[in-house]
Amino acid sequence: LLNNDHDIDKETVDAIRKAEEAGIIFAISTGREYESVKGLLEKNNIKAQCILSNGAEYRDEDGNILDVINIKKENAKKITEILDENKLSARIFTDKGVFTTSTREEAFQEVVFRTMIFNEHLTETEAREIAKNQEFFTCLQYIDDIDKFFESGIEVRKFVAFHKDIKFIDKMKKVIGEIEGLAISSSFRDNIEIT
Repeated sequence: LLNNDHDIDKETVDAIRKAEEAGIIFAISTGREYESVKGLLEKNNIKAQCILSNGAEYRDEDGNILDVINIKKENAKKITEILDENKLSARIFTDKGVFTTSTREEAFQEVVFRTMIFNEHLTETEAREIAKNQEFFTCLQYIDDIDKFFESGIEVRKFVAFHKDIKFIDKMKKVIGEIEGLAISSSFRDNIEIT
């Protein structure tokens, strides 16, 4: 659906329109959270059902939540402990937006790293300029007190973490995969996604 610029090409929008005219119901399935999809839909005047956060959230064409599958609080705490023990920074997708236990600088460095992975021709300076305006960075909310975060009643839908060491990511998949009731996946070799 998305091109290299993380946008929807006109040809794709036209194909969606033709499918809808033929009576085909178009739905979007993504690992992203709703807020990062909503802008693309509005920009391209697309109304679609959305399966979000690797299936943890389902919304109708108007953005209303129809169903959610949250990570149990005790499991979310275990995941956070494992990630912290292994110094692996993660984004936590919730009903209140995307959070991280990282500092702003750590989160920024991760986005710079990802920007360079996706755009190998960029210098680090160029990647830093792009990263500071990317939604993956600008939308982040920072957790000061993890206990207060979990006691606030927040609903955790998904964790995602990146690391350049693929073997380390594979190890984390095995360790976290031992927690019952979770689905472990990757959209890239260098990440772990937990729902």
